[in-house]
Parts: sequence; C-alpha cells; structure tokens
Amino acid sequence: MSTQETQKETIFATASGVATEQASEVKSASNDTVQSTSASDDYWRFAQDSLLTQLAINMFMIACQYDGKDFDKSKVLIDQAYADITKKTSERNGGKFQTAIKVYEEAGWLFREKTGADTILTVTPKGRQVYALLNSAPGFLQTLPKFLVESLMQYYIDNPQNALFAREGSDFKVFPYWSFLKIFRGVGNYITAEEIRRFVFRVKSMDNIDDCVREILSFRKKQKSEDPAKLIEEYGEDDRKVQASAKYFIGRAGVHFSDKLNIFPALIEDAGGSNTYKLNPAYNGMVDALLSQKPAFDENLSAAEWREQYGEALDAEFDESVKWIPNKNINSILDYFNDSEYTCSDLQIKKIHASLNSRGYKHFVVLAGVSGTGKSMFSKVYADALYKEHLGGFKLEKENPYYMMVAVKPDWMDSSHLLGYYNIIDRKWVNGPLLEFILKARKEPDAIFVMCLDEMNLQRVEYYFAEVLSSIESKQPIMLHNDAELEKSGVLKAIVFPSNLFIIGTINVDDTVKMFSDKVLDRVDVITMSNINLSEHRSRLGKVFVGEYLTAEDFDEVYNILENLYNILAGYHMQFGYRTFKEIYEYIVYNNKEGLGFSINECIDINIMQKVLPKIKGDEKHRDMVEQLSELLKPYSESHDVVDNFKQQSEIGGFHFWN
Repeated sequence: MSTQETQKETIFATASGVATEQASEVKSASNDTVQSTSASDDYWRFAQDSLLTQLAINMFMIACQYDGKDFDKSKVLIDQAYADITKKTSERNGGKFQTAIKVYEEAGWLFREKTGADTILTVTPKGRQVYALLNSAPGFLQTLPKFLVESLMQYYIDNPQNALFAREGSDFKVFPYWSFLKIFRGVGNYITAEEIRRFVFRVKSMDNIDDCVREILSFRKKQKSEDPAKLIEEYGEDDRKVQASAKYFIGRAGVHFSDKLNIFPALIEDAGGSNTYKLNPAYNGMVDALLSQKPAFDENLSAAEWREQYGEALDAEFDESVKWIPNKNINSILDYFNDSEYTCSDLQIKKIHASLNSRGYKHFVVLAGVSGTGKSMFSKVYADALYKEHLGGFKLEKENPYYMMVAVKPDWMDSSHLLGYYNIIDRKWVNGPLLEFILKARKEPDAIFVMCLDEMNLQRVEYYFAEVLSSIESKQPIMLHNDAELEKSGVLKAIVFPSNLFIIGTINVDDTVKMFSDKVLDRVDVITMSNINLSEHRSRLGKVFVGEYLTAEDFDEVYNILENLYNILAGYHMQFGYRTFKEIYEYIVYNNKEGLGFSINECIDINIMQKVLPKIKGDEKHRDMVEQLSELLKPYSESHDVVDNFKQQSEIGGFHFWN
C-alpha cells in the first residue's frame, strides 16, 4: 500500500476504535478514492471521525504528559499507558496513538512538529486549555458544549497541515462544521440523512451555503406533492454509497455528549430513529452566537502558521470550579499592576504582599484610608494578578472565581451574616458567603482565594468576625452550630479555616465608623493608603482620557487645579482619593462628547462643588486652609462662594458644607 493510501486509512481509525467500518471502507476503495478526491462528498468524509469518546479523551490526557518530547519515543510510552488503562493494544499502523493523533491534530489540540531530524509532540494552547478543563470536571461540564462546538467550527479540511489535500488547484473551501450548522439552522433545525447526502455533502464553497438551504427547502416541498419517480428524474437516485456517511458525520458535528460521556443532551439528536436529525433547541442561542462569527480562509498560511493559528486557546467561559494555578512571584504581580489602570506604588504593593504571605497560616491585612483611594479595588487587582495567566490582560470586570467581595453592613450583630444560619421556616442550614468560600478553598488547597471585607468598621468587628479571628490565631475549628440533628443531616458542625484563604479588609477613616479595638489590631496588619502618588496617577489618567474628547492642554489644566486642591486638603487630613480624579475626568469627557455645552472651568466648578466641598468641615483651627482654598478657587464662582461662607462660619465657630 502506498504512503498516501496508508495516510487515508489512518485518518478514519479513532482512539476508541469505533471507525473500523470506515477504515475498511477506505482500504477496499483506496484506489477509487485516490482518483476521486475532487468530489466534495469525499472531502466531507474526512471530517467525520469523533474524538469525544471516553477512550479518546483518556489517550489525549496521557499524551499531554509528553508535551515537547520526541514523538517516536513518546508514542510507545503513550500506547503502553493507554493499554494499562483500557486493556486495548494494537500494532496496526504504528500503534494506537500513531493512528489516533490525526484526530487530535484536526481538533487543533496537539501537533507533530519537525525539528531538524526529530519529530516533536507539541500540545497547543488550545490543547492545554482542554487538559485544564478535563482536570477540573465541574468546570469542564459547564464549558464543554460551547468549547467543543467552537473548536470544530474553526476547522477546515483543505488546510496546509493536511498533506492529503494541501495541493495546487484544490477547490474545496468549506469549514464543514460551521457550514453544516449554518445549513441546519437555515432549514428549520431538522435534516434527513438523504438531504445530507444529496445536498450538504455537495457543498464545496462557503458561497454555496444559501443555495444549499434553498435546495433542501425546495426538495421538501416537492417530496410532499410530486411523484417519487419525478423526483428521481430531477434529482437522481439517492446514492447511499457516497463516500461520506451522514451517520458518522452527525456523530461528530452533533457532539453526542450523552452517548459518549453521559453528560449533556446531544447537540444534534436522532429524531426517533427515522434517519432524521434535529438540532436540540436548548443550544440555539449558543449556536447562533458562534455562527455570527463567520470563519475565513487564509490561503497564504504555511503549515506551521496554520498550526499556531488553529491551536490558539479559545475564549472559554470558565466555571467557578475550574482550577487555576496562582503565581505569587512579586515581579509578576508588579508587572500586572503596572499594566493596569490602577495606581499604586511598587513599595505599597510589596508591603501588602509581604504582610499577606509572610505568615504560614495567617493571611489577613486591613487597608485603611480616606474614601476613594482604591482600597477595595486593590483587593480585586491583587487577586487578578495572581491568576493573570488565566485572565489575560487587565480588565477589572473580568470574573475571577478565586475572588469574592462582601460588603459589611451596620446591622451585623453576629457571624451568621458571614458563616450562615439555620432557617427555621425552611428547616435547613443556609451557608453564608464566607463559609461558601472556605469550602471552595478547602477543595483546592493549591489555589489562593482572596476575600475582600469591604468597610469592615461600619460595625464592630468583634460582633461578626470574632469566631474567625479566634480560629485564625488558634488554628482551631470555627464552630458553626451545636445541633446534633443538624449534624446528622450532613451539616458541618465545625470547620477549620483554610491556610489558602486571604482576607483583605478595608476601612474608611472618618467619624462615621467604629474604630478597631486593640484585640483586633493585635491580630491584623493595618496598612495606610491615604496618600496617593500624584505624578504616576497623572500619567495613567492621561493615557485613559486624553484623546478625541479631551485635549492634553485641557487635561493638564484640570489636573493642576485638582492637584493643588488635593495638596491643600492633605495638610489637614481631608484629601480626596483616586476615584475623585477619575470621575471628574469622566464627567468632562461625557460633557464634551455629548455636547452639553459646559466649559472646562464650569466642569471643574461643578465637580468641586459636588465631589469635594461637601466633605470639608472644620473650625477656627482651619482658617488658614480656608484662605488657601479661597485663593485657589477664585476662577470658579460657585465653589468660591461656598468657601467664602466657610470663612464667615469659622469666625463664629465650626463650618461645614451643609450649614
């Protein structure tokens, strides 16, 4: 048998061995196939083998352990490990993995790459993504349908990696799975095997898809009204021996989750065993979203470039159960902060990082300062920095399953708001957010979970956090309840606080909150964040806001007045934070974009009135501050009038905005 014929045979034998029938078909008709590779049904045949079998996945998981290793040596070891698990061996065509690897290459999960005289087995970023998902079953289940269907939709047969088809003059330009699902949706979410054979398998170009839909719909109408003999005269006999098999193609395009892994309903279901298939309506939204992104050919790609492009990781929607690996390297964390929109000095980040990580069991810090200095935001950016390899670039709204923020309420009188309580009406235990996070952290001891307790001093910490503080210090379990019946029903009576759960608390320093007791202060590192880095903050804000709706000159004018205002107030511990700078610029950009007509001076005046002056108060000791404010704010009439009122009030006692 020729090399080309052997290649053809191996394409059909999947890791599970379910394609024996197909492989024998190819062997018996190999000479005919070589002559007829221009027929589109023959091309479609080469996109019909399934890799979503338990055995195929077992083999893939084994193969991932040999990433970057010599292929010829690795395939022997992979076959040995596979045989130990499945008790299945094969010497045919170089062994099981030699046969199965074509399927994984078509999926873009791994490739064989020539490096000099050697052939190296390389797992792609997409393959590593699959491996990570498979190692975290609950997350994989959530992500599985979209991930696999999107991956299949990106595949096209006539690619430069596929030596059988990559040749001059090839005219088969179809992404088979994307095209098939596009046709499926166009013809009413059901299709017959005959329609697949007659029409779908004859499509050779993406431009033919709409024509195919029209032909199928027309064929259905004629089937109802015309004599079968007339249909045969018009369309010819239904050739059930076409090279491609509707049954096997549906098996892969339909991603039969339930048949193969016993997880989800199939994407495409057999409608009563009548050779009619229907698209599961539960997946309509997912399919339509993927179909809205039409794939495109790039005929100039080399085989290496195609492998790199097709093997790129997908933008999978990870479930909270997906296991990520944290990176605690301080340089990696600093790089993430520096690439973000968040302003914090390297020194401050190092201080907080050291306090969180220097004690083996206790990871608890409190960030203190005036409102708006980025205390709460720090906790999210820090948690994201630990998992930046999984989250990609900075984007604050990206969901991080290892981060949780809980806002403390003034009415918290006990720990039930965090740990949970017994609901006497429903007669069941209800977990609190901290207990839920503790349970997750205990399941993944190699991960780091970060919880932010926001505005901790809105209530006395001892009221709602005493049990947790004691557990952290004593390393004893947290008592949840003392009810024997609850314990019998499976509710934990006590739980140990995990050493991989970091607590970052925040407190605002003003007279509306309750200060920490010495007992609490003795158990936590308090880090002040009231002072902000003005020069670095100017640079970061400039990158964000200078552009179409704000000139560099206007940006500087605004920043200069705000910086001077900040410096005056900082001398009396009344300064504002990063948030105020940012929101004033957002207001100005919106004004300019929407054409509201306020001048820069008016925007500054309005925002100082709305965001800065309402928080200022004092007495005769602050007269010097008021004089400085009066001088600074002369160009801003409304703000200047308020400060003049401060002057008058200070002469007879205290002053504040609302007097």
